[in-house]
Amino acid sequence: MPRPNHRDPDSDLSAGLGEELRLLRVAAGYPTQEALAKALSFGREQISKVETGYEVPSENLFWRWLDLCRASEEAQHYLERMLRQARKARVAPPAFARPWLDAEQRAEYLLLWSPVLVPGPLQVREYVYDMFRRNGYSEEEAAGKAEQRLARQTILTGDDPVHVTAVIQESVLDLLVGSPETMVLQLEHLLEVFEMPNVITQVVRGNEYFLGRECPFYVATGDEIPDTLVWVAALEDQTSQIKAAVSAATKLFKRIQGRALNVEDSRVLIREALQRWKNKLEQQ
Repeated sequence: MPRPNHRDPDSDLSAGLGEELRLLRVAAGYPTQEALAKALSFGREQISKVETGYEVPSENLFWRWLDLCRASEEAQHYLERMLRQARKARVAPPAFARPWLDAEQRAEYLLLWSPVLVPGPLQVREYVYDMFRRNGYSEEEAAGKAEQRLARQTILTGDDPVHVTAVIQESVLDLLVGSPETMVLQLEHLLEVFEMPNVITQVVRGNEYFLGRECPFYVATGDEIPDTLVWVAALEDQTSQIKAAVSAATKLFKRIQGRALNVEDSRVLIREALQRWKNKLEQQ
């Protein structure tokens, strides 16, 4: 059975595009998603995700769909414009993230605690791309997300760069994101970051539970911004500028940092993890 559509085609660009493609399918004589999927040599689930707006179609699927359903030149132009708009909307940062993005760009200090992934400001393009691809984004969307994240990293360089203290859990170094090649590039970058005078990177060793172990969060502070906190929730990140919340997060960060290795021992640990990934590459 086709999945129910909980997205509003009138307000969700991806769902709007999906609805138009569904109407085109039916008008072309393919009454079911199964029929179109068979004709296109795609899975029905893929067709369902597109029609309900859960995914934006790839260029290949989109144009094969239009060709098979004999879309007019006018319809092709209209639907292609909808595709571009839907793709831009998928890549654009959500509204709840804007306070953090603004604070991040104007902050004097960033405190980054990351027990799951390498912190965003320290990620390389390949790591970001592979992360979003595994989260269901198309190649184009993942590439757009990667370019956006790298553009944000200009805060690390320049005449007045932000001062960053990043603390990561040891397991981050061994969590496969994408491929061993991606992990080699990412850990090499982390070692390069050690040479930046405005960035401190430390690793918490071990796998035991402690307060804060389950929740990544970042704190941005500075004279020109309200102190801002962002933490990762189950479905979407949450942002707060409530002083009590930011203060509590800052204190928790300091406690977590107290568990971390010093900078030089952290560097050694990252080098060891890098060598393990290089060994895996040689074994392939």
